[in-house]
Amino acid sequence: MSEQELDELRAKIWRGALSGVEARRVQTLLDAHPELRDALGDDLALNTLLESAPEAPAVSSNFTSVVLEKVRLQQQRDSQNSSGGIASIARWLKSIFHRGIILRAGLAFSVVIAMGSLAYRQNTLQQRTLLAQSVTTVSQAFVTDSKFVSDIKPILSLQQEQESNPDAPKADVELLALMR
Repeated sequence: MSEQELDELRAKIWRGALSGVEARRVQTLLDAHPELRDALGDDLALNTLLESAPEAPAVSSNFTSVVLEKVRLQQQRDSQNSSGGIASIARWLKSIFHRGIILRAGLAFSVVIAMGSLAYRQNTLQQRTLLAQSVTTVSQAFVTDSKFVSDIKPILSLQQEQESNPDAPKADVELLALMR
């Protein structure tokens, strides 16, 4: 047997890939060449020992397990985000409250409302003050002007004339009602 055939046979023994025919061939080879018994016998004994050992659990490397965990977490996040509904709204509100955005917006809104209310009240008070001043001015002008009081007598006499004489010029009845 050549050295190359012997190396191929050893490789098959190490891999545990001997068929029934090849196992018999190895046995006849060992019987024919006792000097190979030590070299190949150790390989066969080691192979038998390894086959009888319990199967090692499949443990991924640290990198692989970290990558797989990240992928699983990303898939969970994607499924949660795409699920929509109340859960996604609740997560959104929780993130907003966590950042304090709602509190800041509420505070700003309150300040704007307070300032607007104060401006409206100030404007209303100013309008009332101006109205009171104009009423005061008109009433003072009306009371102090004696010509107005003297002019009312001829107007009233026109009304009396109108009632007694139908051909007389017509007086403005509404104006007279306002003057009384």
